[in-house]
Amino acid sequence: MAAKKTAAAKKPAAKKTAAKKTTAKKATAKKATAKKTAAKKTAAKKTAAKKATAKSLAPKKTVAEMQAAWRSVTEASLTADLDDELTEAWRAVRRFCVALGPQRVYAAGRSIMFSKRVCYTFVRVRKTFLEVVFFLPYALDASEVDWIDDPEKKRVAHMVKLRHAEAFEDPLPGWIREAYASTPDMVPSASGAT
Repeated sequence: MAAKKTAAAKKPAAKKTAAKKTTAKKATAKKATAKKTAAKKTAAKKTAAKKATAKSLAPKKTVAEMQAAWRSVTEASLTADLDDELTEAWRAVRRFCVALGPQRVYAAGRSIMFSKRVCYTFVRVRKTFLEVVFFLPYALDASEVDWIDDPEKKRVAHMVKLRHAEAFEDPLPGWIREAYASTPDMVPSASGAT
């Protein structure tokens, strides 16, 4: 019987030892995971610090360099990647605006500007649509207009999105014509208007 007691006493001790080993393994796994996470965070911080240092050491563009980059933008470069439908829409808008009268047409930044003394409309080229923005002396209340600037200004900007050439129909041409008419005339220049 004494042998049975000794065997019974060994079983709980064996269970305790197995439980301690399992707990130790879990603790070791948690420590390893924590170390890996800490290492990843440290590596991410070092990478971010390197990028920040590289940015701060990169030469800053001068005003002249930025102006040169803006001057290098052309209508052709802005409209080169348009699909056929958007190209047709762009041509319809340009043809209409140029037919309104003397003005200057030029590319600036990501837009193609149409102006007399000041800009009366511009077209911003996007991948899937054209943003036609025109300026009127009042705010329109029309469903065709996708966005209106602050109506408290003297000249209110209105934006219409064109996705194909057929969308360039009334009332948009009428609004652009009105924007042209409400804009001050060009100052005569020696070079002439486009």
